[in-house]
Amino acid sequence: MVSTLARAIGIAVAFTLGGCAAVSSQPVDQAITVARTPSFGVCLGVCPHYTVSLSPTGQVVAENHTKKSIARFRVSMADAEHFREMLRPLKPLGGAQAEPICTHNVSPDEAGLVRKAREVEIVWSGPSPSRLIACDSPELSETLRQALWSLHLYLDGNPRPGAP
Repeated sequence: MVSTLARAIGIAVAFTLGGCAAVSSQPVDQAITVARTPSFGVCLGVCPHYTVSLSPTGQVVAENHTKKSIARFRVSMADAEHFREMLRPLKPLGGAQAEPICTHNVSPDEAGLVRKAREVEIVWSGPSPSRLIACDSPELSETLRQALWSLHLYLDGNPRPGAP
């Protein structure tokens, strides 16, 4: 009986220590802010124009600048981690980043509608801050769409029905 009890305590201690080791080896979560600004002066409400911030605790603030609306809610830590994982490959590793010059293939008639804007800006704040400024592209839009979906948001920064 003592050996069974000792074995159970040993398993419990190993499980507890293993869990602590896994938690302590995880990187510190950072706050992340994603902002998109349309490059065209006239969008008729269809261009993504939003700022979405995720805190380390899973608090989301989604501002849709076109509709002038703000949504605040909390997501699960699993959803927050999925968002971070989707954006992690985009994070620049140290050093200063030059702002890109975004070009668009438009007709000369439409050239006047294109404005110089930071189309995509992602800021990681916290222990290892970083900042990405990028031109919009189909690949980047798809990455952002998938990341925002994990926060229960559409690509325009609006909450999906049933969002927390």
